[in-house]
Amino acid sequence: MFKVRLNKHYSTWYWYVENPQGGGFGSNYCGSKAVVMKSALRGLAAGAKYTLTVNDKPQGTFTKGENHAN
Repeated sequence: MFKVRLNKHYSTWYWYVENPQGGGFGSNYCGSKAVVMKSALRGLAAGAKYTLTVNDKPQGTFTKGENHAN
């Protein structure tokens, strides 16, 4: 299962996606949370399951393409 982390520091969102094998990718963006979520989930295939953590608080488990966080 993928792990998606979003953290906001001042006006910048930092995101990181960890894949099931332990590697991952990430970046940062100065803008809205919706744009950051789109960027973070861009590399996941439709139907991929992921856990979401925002500012170190677990938000739950989601499936790409089925939930509000897409």
